[in-house]
Amino acid sequence: MANQGRTEGWRSVRIVGVSFPEHLAIDVRFEDSSHLRIRFDPQRLRGDQSRLLDVSEFFRAALAGGTVVWPCGYAVDADVARIKADEGPEWVPL
Repeated sequence: MANQGRTEGWRSVRIVGVSFPEHLAIDVRFEDSSHLRIRFDPQRLRGDQSRLLDVSEFFRAALAGGTVVWPCGYAVDADVARIKADEGPEWVPL
């Protein structure tokens, strides 16, 4: 019961729009009208994420389930992205 109430009032925020200003950058819009540019650093992309280096793979991203997903299996964590939107206009994921 010590954790009771810690998430009271919290709910997931969905990504409802995505655009592609350039390779390795996406602009997302959340259901609460917040915006964030997510810029991927090529040196940080590992494993399945490294497939985003391929231009054709990167631009195949789609909205699904309130987030952005790629055919390679990589997906943006919408909740973390929304927190980052409060911190500034751009985020470079690790």
